[in-house]
Amino acid sequence: MAASRLSNGKAEIRKTTPTDASWMAAGFLGMGWAKPDGYFEARLLEQASDALVVLVARVGEAYAGHGLVRWESSYEPFAVAGIPEIQDLNVLPGYRNRGIGTQLLDAAESSIATRSPLAGIGVGLYADYGAAQRLYAGRGYLPDGCGISYDNKPVIKGEQYPVDDSMVLHFIKKLR
Repeated sequence: MAASRLSNGKAEIRKTTPTDASWMAAGFLGMGWAKPDGYFEARLLEQASDALVVLVARVGEAYAGHGLVRWESSYEPFAVAGIPEIQDLNVLPGYRNRGIGTQLLDAAESSIATRSPLAGIGVGLYADYGAAQRLYAGRGYLPDGCGISYDNKPVIKGEQYPVDDSMVLHFIKKLR
């Protein structure tokens, strides 16, 4: 996939290379929290086996964010329907509201369109995900109709679940 640049020429979105893992991990600390040790290395190994694509956003020499395209989702409705899932879309706070999330989504959707007419994505339900919820809705993503999931499993009416990053509403977008 060719690199994509924002109109201001300052951001680049590209598929990662094996040497990016430590640079991304160090840059991610800019979010105020870290990914688990080895997270990016593991994703790059998955990318090498064609299980997913890891996209990175770079501004100058700085890490600005990333996103994944997982070809076989662990969310059962997507897996059964063969819908690839965009996952772990992150833009560091200092780079938000500059179009980088949009560029990451453009690149992810472009990648997915080579294999599938549909893209899937999940989003958390609490306020920290408000900007992402609005972004996805504005790009034409619609709820998949399966309700809320927790750890990729449907929630059961009357049961209690923690409202955390594992509580998600999944969306689908028709790409072509």
